[in-house]
Amino acid sequence: MKKWTAIVLAAVLVFSLTGCKSSDYKKAVSDLNAGNHAAALTAFQALGDYKDSRELAKKCEYALAVADFDKGSFESAKAAFQALGDYEASADYIVKCDYNLALAKFDAGDYEAAAEGFRALADYEDSADYLAKAEKAIFTAKVTGTWVSDGVNLTTFIVSFMSGQDPILDEVIGEYALPDVIMNVRLELKEDGSFSVSAEATGVEEFEAKLTDVMYRYLVVVIENALADQGYTMEDLYAEAGTDDMDEIFTMMLGVSLDEYMQIVDIRGQFEEALESNTESGTFTAENGKVILDDGELTYDEEADQLVKQDRELIPIIGGSTLTYHRQ
Repeated sequence: MKKWTAIVLAAVLVFSLTGCKSSDYKKAVSDLNAGNHAAALTAFQALGDYKDSRELAKKCEYALAVADFDKGSFESAKAAFQALGDYEASADYIVKCDYNLALAKFDAGDYEAAAEGFRALADYEDSADYLAKAEKAIFTAKVTGTWVSDGVNLTTFIVSFMSGQDPILDEVIGEYALPDVIMNVRLELKEDGSFSVSAEATGVEEFEAKLTDVMYRYLVVVIENALADQGYTMEDLYAEAGTDDMDEIFTMMLGVSLDEYMQIVDIRGQFEEALESNTESGTFTAENGKVILDDGELTYDEEADQLVKQDRELIPIIGGSTLTYHRQ
């Protein structure tokens, strides 16, 4: 009797459990059909191997992943699709997630991360275009800032320009060490894509003072030679002029004193005008290792962190065709 009682109790228990699972299964399917995927997933996972619960659980997981994707939760959606493996279009959605994540990085200005994402996506959609834009933005950020050129010795250029015009002047200039006037070009590359160029020079005041001495000596030698050609000496000139003060003699001959003459020549003003002519502004483009301005381009040397301008028109001024800019 006891044996039969145990068998009956076991049968009742099995029937009860089966009936319970059947009810839970039906409720889970109802939730699934109603779009309550989270509740349905919990129920199907609890049901284990009952009927097709595992397959329907995957269906719920997929639906939840799609929902995350549709609402822009690309990180969680990607993780869910990766866990689903090759289920349905999970692989395609992973690529879509990667694209949208890269796009979000781009829109947020994180161009390094965006470039990495679009590079991995290769030719998916317009990834190549976005990669080019991101790399351009990275390069633009890299060169943005203030750059100052190597010093350009304008004295060398001026002496070279003056040489050969008058042997006497050449000789006199050779007697004097004209101070160096050093010009530096300042290049400002801004984040908004605009640029400005300006130039400044040092040593102009000292150069002007020494050039006055050169002109004084030059005029004396010219007068001495002119007198000698006529058989006269400086002493004869002093006697004729009634003074041995050369400033007074220059005033008699030129109508102005040497200082006044140098003020008319206005060496400092000419330098300022020359510097002003090197002032410009506009917009620049930075791509493929080049910074392109309105009047030319510079090459970026990443290892040295320098900008290099190659222009044959620089040769008369700096004695070469290369001008290097250093970050300030």
